[in-house]
Amino acid sequence: MSLLIVFWGESYRSGSQMTRSRGQNNYIQRQMFASQSHINLINKLNKKFNIDVFINTYELNKNDDANLINFYLNNGVNICKKNIHQKIFPNENMMLNNIYDNTFELIKNKNYDFILFIRIDLYLKKYFIENINFDNNIKFAHIDSNLDTTHANKTGLKGICQQIMLYPKNFFYVIQNKIIYNANHDIYNKLVQNNISNNYIDYFVNTLNICSTDLGWNPLYVQVGRKYSLFYNHYNNNYVYDKSSNLLIFDKDKTTAYWNNYIINEENLENNEIMLVTNY
Repeated sequence: MSLLIVFWGESYRSGSQMTRSRGQNNYIQRQMFASQSHINLINKLNKKFNIDVFINTYELNKNDDANLINFYLNNGVNICKKNIHQKIFPNENMMLNNIYDNTFELIKNKNYDFILFIRIDLYLKKYFIENINFDNNIKFAHIDSNLDTTHANKTGLKGICQQIMLYPKNFFYVIQNKIIYNANHDIYNKLVQNNISNNYIDYFVNTLNICSTDLGWNPLYVQVGRKYSLFYNHYNNNYVYDKSSNLLIFDKDKTTAYWNNYIINEENLENNEIMLVTNY
């Protein structure tokens, strides 16, 4: 089977949510920390897939840009395409649209089974790497906890984390037909409004999590340019998504109790490593 992984967005990022700073503080160490986790993921998936990588990022300077690409190449990654944009797109939607345009050209020329989109500034946690699985469902990282749960349960509409997305071949047409264009957190809503059943949409974790890891702990990833929060009790984090009913259900045992125990007992060593790099 074949897999296309797309690493996208701003490399060497620095700063909190909604900022666009790059190349500050220990920015090289933080980006390499993230990129090494990408290598760890690829090394695991290489046992199952033939993997191509598409890197779509922004120019910082010639030396750091070259070092970033060479880091992947020197670790045996097959980069089938790279874009290093000189100008930053005005918003994330335009960046994603550009990624989809380029991705569509790649999938026209090669018979991939899956496309995995990952923001390039994400450190992928061991939980994500160890538990990633592939099936016939579209998968997002998680549901965004910053939402009105009552409204979400009434309408079925919900925001998702678009920083990690997985599309199987049977849904490549959502790129070809531009169904997911001009969307970020509301990609899920675009899909269901185009007659894709929520039965074919899933998440890497079914708990609600905040998308910015300086504001709250996340089980899947860390945005390495931001300070790292170990505080999980944030927004609607006591809710879990039940796929069979398509409802968000209040359940502390499956949410805060479970993850807080995991933070203390399972993730302690990894969190120490993350804190050393990110809390500059």
